[in-house]
Amino acid sequence: MLKALKSFKYIEKSTIIHKLDPRSKILSTILLSLGVLVSQKITPLIIVTIFCIILAITAKSLRQLLRVIRGIAPWAAFIFLLNCLTGSDKLMLSIAMSIKFVSLAAVFSLFFITTSPEDFMLALNNLGMPYEYTLAFTMAMRFVPSLARDLQTIIDAQRSRGLELDKGNFIERVRKYIPILVPLIVYEIRRSFMIAEALESRAFGSGKRSSFYKLKITYRDFVFAILSSILLAVILFIDIALPW
Repeated sequence: MLKALKSFKYIEKSTIIHKLDPRSKILSTILLSLGVLVSQKITPLIIVTIFCIILAITAKSLRQLLRVIRGIAPWAAFIFLLNCLTGSDKLMLSIAMSIKFVSLAAVFSLFFITTSPEDFMLALNNLGMPYEYTLAFTMAMRFVPSLARDLQTIIDAQRSRGLELDKGNFIERVRKYIPILVPLIVYEIRRSFMIAEALESRAFGSGKRSSFYKLKITYRDFVFAILSSILLAVILFIDIALPW
């Protein structure tokens, strides 16, 4: 799971997907997510997942996407078992729920993998969201991989000191995570103070903010949005017309 969280880190690359306007990627993410949430059939969900994999190949980020999918695979299996144990009499529905979870994670992870926090923040500002809220959201998005990396570093350090996380009963294992959570919380609090001081030194909130970089929608963004809309229509049609 930690590897999946660390895979959300944005890595700048010179690809068509990375160069798309973030607003078109936001629209595409919303459309695909809507299709995934509405669909109850396996076929359209698999189509969305394959579409995300194709986009990841185009963006040269397939390894990151596969890490995310591999990290959430146990949770998808848990959802499948939970649906089966709660009395669901339809095996296909349980499978669809698991694939839906994977598809939804693939859609959102692909967006964050190929969109820089700065572009995302600028897009939200252009869409009318207050700058304070966009900054808080994008900073949280940026520090998710950092938090996972810090957690892994602390776990490795504690294991080198003889901490065995895989031994003992459930309560003993929970107690063993206390030496991990305490330094993690302390470190993140220190980091939050450092960020607050950095923002204050740059006169955050003193006036209207300007940006040197301006977003510009090109024909590629229109094509990408149209493809996403067509895919949503195909998903809805398959979900209504096909039995599975």
